[in-house]
Amino acid sequence: FDVSPSRVEPHLIAVSQPRSAYTEQYRSLRTKILQAGERMQMRAIVVSSAGIGEGKTLTALNLAWLLAQTEGVRALVIDSDLRRPCATDYLGIDAQVGLSEVLGGQIRLEDAIVRLEPAGLHLLPGGRPRDDVAELLSGPSYARLLAEVRRMFDYIIIDAPPLGIFTDANVLMSRADGALLV
Repeated sequence: FDVSPSRVEPHLIAVSQPRSAYTEQYRSLRTKILQAGERMQMRAIVVSSAGIGEGKTLTALNLAWLLAQTEGVRALVIDSDLRRPCATDYLGIDAQVGLSEVLGGQIRLEDAIVRLEPAGLHLLPGGRPRDDVAELLSGPSYARLLAEVRRMFDYIIIDAPPLGIFTDANVLMSRADGALLV
């Protein structure tokens, strides 16, 4: 998918305002993530917050967009907020299937991952909303999926639901190398 600055959520500043001072703050965060990746092998990072509307998806997408622009880095965002998947809305793209369908066995992982241009970022959209999220994320299917994407990508940014409301983020953090709280 081609991601157009005119269609994205305005706060997705890595796309809409790549030369702004705010984007430089995300570049600083990217540098810290890259350094942690080298020193401590932190490659899969969950992004969450305490509540709804605090900027976790925007942080995940801005950070991942800039990671993907780093020479030699293959980055993936996984929209793991399966109760309210919204990464595609923020990016202004229409991807009908995603993580929900992969975990449900309706589609292969390779068929659900989309490449976002011009950054070269890869996205595994959330797909359709579900109610059995904690059970899905706790099971062996998500563990296998994460093991598979670790072989395919250098960095995996996992957009998680809020910590203070659902157990999903705790489950995701137990499977990742680190967490970023917004």
